[in-house]
Amino acid sequence: MQAGEAERTLVDIDRVRRRTRRELHPRWFSNLVVGVFFLGATIVSAVATSPTLPAVYWAIGVPLGLFLIVRDAIRRERALGAEAPVRDPDLGIFVAIVAGVIVLNQLTDSPVAWAYPVAVGWVAVGAFYREALMTASGVALAAIARALLATDPNGAGLWCQLALALLLVTAGLAGRARA
Repeated sequence: MQAGEAERTLVDIDRVRRRTRRELHPRWFSNLVVGVFFLGATIVSAVATSPTLPAVYWAIGVPLGLFLIVRDAIRRERALGAEAPVRDPDLGIFVAIVAGVIVLNQLTDSPVAWAYPVAVGWVAVGAFYREALMTASGVALAAIARALLATDPNGAGLWCQLALALLLVTAGLAGRARA
């Protein structure tokens, strides 16, 4: 085997590895599901006159969203004939995001504190999977949170949640179009 041929083979192997990783972990579907969930949560929070309606929405929406995402992942894995490892980087990043949100919400009363661990998590996903759209969405979310806090501290939480929803829906639709 010549050096040029060996180099082309290694490049092809790397391309197939990246494509397989993207097919095992497509961002578009989970981004769309979570984005639509948060869009609904924003609307429910904006119109609710008591905490009951948002609580019911979250109690039904979170399990439903997780079910849809897991069902899609299982279907995709079976179709590809490959399974993602249990210690998937996505799971670790998700746990870190949730832990960061909980810690920051305990340490501060900022209505947008939750956005920063989410933004960092999105940047981590973007870096790990080489997805510029997720990285850009993370940076945009952090910038939007900061700008909202500076301009409208009282309404920043709800507007930031809307920004999160729209960024996820946009990323989901763009990813779907690319897939």
